Amino acid sequence: MSLVRIYGQDVQRSLVTHGCSLRQIAECLERTSGGVCYILRDGRLWATVTDGDLRRLLLSNISVGFADLNTDDFGSLKPCFVKNDESDEVILSHMNQLGVNELPLVGPDGSIISLVRRVSNESLPCNSTYFVIMAGGKGRRMGVKTVDLPKPMLEVGGKPLVEHIILNAKINGFNKFVISVNYLGHVIEDYFGDGSRLGVSIEYYKEQNPLGTAGSLYHIVEKFKITGPFMVSNGDIFGIFNFQSMMQEFRVSNADVLVCGKQHVITNPYGEMLTDGTGNLLSVREKPEMHSIVNAGVYVVSPDIIKSLLDGGRLDITELMNICLQLKKKVKVFLLTESWRDVGTPADLSDVNEEINCVSS
Repeated sequence: MSLVRIYGQDVQRSLVTHGCSLRQIAECLERTSGGVCYILRDGRLWATVTDGDLRRLLLSNISVGFADLNTDDFGSLKPCFVKNDESDEVILSHMNQLGVNELPLVGPDGSIISLVRRVSNESLPCNSTYFVIMAGGKGRRMGVKTVDLPKPMLEVGGKPLVEHIILNAKINGFNKFVISVNYLGHVIEDYFGDGSRLGVSIEYYKEQNPLGTAGSLYHIVEKFKITGPFMVSNGDIFGIFNFQSMMQEFRVSNADVLVCGKQHVITNPYGEMLTDGTGNLLSVREKPEMHSIVNAGVYVVSPDIIKSLLDGGRLDITELMNICLQLKKKVKVFLLTESWRDVGTPADLSDVNEEINCVSS
């Protein structure tokens, strides 16, 4: 068994505030994948409610009526939680004693930092599949933050971005990693070594010159003799990903390349006026939204495509996808439903850390 930590919007789905209605608790239980609703009071964990707790409360108060019940009726349910400094072994022991598969990780002030969920590693189909992380870029947009530190080593929630990716992939059954390094690559190698500290195998491809986001894939396929489809991830993203589902979709769809996308919405802060070109107003839309699917920086790739289309020179993965489309290759889009963030600027890094640290506020 292994543990995965859930952050951000995926935590928010499981939270309600003290004083909410039982209907809101029921809706919370319906939308959360962990089957637990966490009640906060003044930003602190106050009670945990399961579907069984809700049903027992309703059955014991049939004569009272649904509308007369509220969160105070759950006050006797002492919340179960784990502390931020407890090891995975201790957390698993707590889960075994309580007979649960999820616990909130709580900070000294009682706020929820993340949710810790237990998952089974049995029958995971990806343990022989390579997982490649592109970590060679200079991260110029980060300014002084990447003078002495490569961008994938910037910390979110006390861990480097690339460590979050590795741990998330490990939960999905991957244990063979290749990290493509260039700028300050020794920092990444010194930190992770051979991966044994994390219970995985990590090898490295050292780019002699910057090769873009796809250029090194040709050399990696050759050097590590990769014969089957493999995962590729940018080293500067943060989120919770179901890599198993991506690999399954790749195989079922018989794709040459699978790219993960995320729904992105931009709201125009102004009223939009449409005209006929001669000054006549046709319609007005107040704060219209523009919906698009953006590249999430995670891919599944066939080594045959890499060997047939790349020559080992510099190439970005967006160029690779365009070449595939021109040659009528099958490029599949896998739409993410989980939280996802591209950590490209200091503001992005600050926002993600604030979201994690203040998830219960």
